[in-house]
Amino acid sequence: MEKEGIDLSMLKTRVKHFFERAQAFDQTCSTVADRVSSEKQSQELAMSQAFCEDIEAKRSQNQVTLLDDEKSLNDIKKKIALLEAEAKEVEVSISKRRVEASDLDAALKKANEESSRILKTIKASDEDQFILSTQMKELEALKDDLVSFKLFLG
Repeated sequence: MEKEGIDLSMLKTRVKHFFERAQAFDQTCSTVADRVSSEKQSQELAMSQAFCEDIEAKRSQNQVTLLDDEKSLNDIKKKIALLEAEAKEVEVSISKRRVEASDLDAALKKANEESSRILKTIKASDEDQFILSTQMKELEALKDDLVSFKLFLG
C-alpha cells in the first residue's frame, strides 16, 4: 500500500511483528503467572511434607491402637467363652445339687415319718425290760440244758 508516495509495507511489517511479540509476551506472562516461585514452591513442599509426616504418624498411631483394640477384643472373646463354659459347669452342678436336695428332702421326710411312728408306739417300761431279760435268760438256760442232754444222749 502506498499512499502518496510513502511505502507503508515496512510499517505494516513492524506493527505486525510488534503485535506478534506482544502476544508472545502475554502468553509468557500467563505461563509464568501459573508457575510459582522456587521459594514459594519450597515452602509449599515443606508444608506438604510436614502434613504428610503428621498424617503418617497419626496413621501409625491409629494402627497401633487398632491392633491393641483387636487384641483386647480377642482376649475378651476368650474370657467370654471361658465364662460361658464355667456357667454351663455351674448349671450342671446346680442341677445335681437340686437332685441331691430333693433326695435329702425325701430322706428327711421318711426319717420324720419314722420318728413320728416311733413316738406313737408304746414305750417299754423298765418292768417290761426286766421281764424280757428274765425270759431271755430262761431261754438260754433251757438251750444249755438241751445241748447237755443231746451230748448225754450222744
